[in-house]
Amino acid sequence: LDQADDAGLDAILLVRGGGSFEDLFCFNDENIARRLAHMKTYTVTGVGHEVDTTLADFAADQRTATPTAAAQWITPDQKEVWQWFEQKRAQLIQSMNARMDQAAARLLQYQSNPYLADPLSWAQKKELELAAVSTRLKSAQASFAAAQQNRLASLRLQLNRQSPQARIQVELVRLGQLDQMLGQSMQEFARGQRDRLCRNASLLDAYSPLKVLSRGYALVSAEGQLVHSAADIQAGALVDVRLHDGTLEAQVLKTNQGRSGAGKNDWHDVQEEQ
Repeated sequence: LDQADDAGLDAILLVRGGGSFEDLFCFNDENIARRLAHMKTYTVTGVGHEVDTTLADFAADQRTATPTAAAQWITPDQKEVWQWFEQKRAQLIQSMNARMDQAAARLLQYQSNPYLADPLSWAQKKELELAAVSTRLKSAQASFAAAQQNRLASLRLQLNRQSPQARIQVELVRLGQLDQMLGQSMQEFARGQRDRLCRNASLLDAYSPLKVLSRGYALVSAEGQLVHSAADIQAGALVDVRLHDGTLEAQVLKTNQGRSGAGKNDWHDVQEEQ
């Protein structure tokens, strides 16, 4: 069994024909059973008759009733082999027919291809198609360029209408008009203010104390304060007399209350200071 297991066989048959119990007892040996269980080669037993069973039958990979059955187990039936070959032959024929059909269909496709059938005519046809496409492309380009030019002109017109330069010119004209109106208004305002100033100056001149002084009146002050009443001054006080053309420093000799005026003898030691 060891030599057979190392021989690289497809299967090993352990068989014996019929015999007595003692004749078959060697197949119950423990070493035989253990060796069969550990063998790497496929093992089949066929010991004795169908009713005979040994430990070797349980340890082998397959147990058969007789040696003939063991031989039949590992040998395929000729009919089955023939059927297998027929099946494979039919499959091969079917596969080859399918390959041939595919090749025939591909050949018809190649034969019907205009490029393969007549390459020159195909190339001329494609050249004509290319020329037609090129003509359409040039026409489309020209139409597109014209449309873009028209659109550009329209946009330029709109831009000129919305241009800040035109608006600036309008605003400059308007600014000039406003400047002219402002100058006229300022002149009219200055003229009015000048007229008003003249009127106020005339009124101021008319009500000026200097005008009153020019008519013979005088302003009397003592210690920087105007004297409004004779009771406000004492005899002997020094006073300043303002005339229209100068001032006088005088001394009061006496005061007379209740009188509207004073004689020339009421004043004494008058010193003029022009």
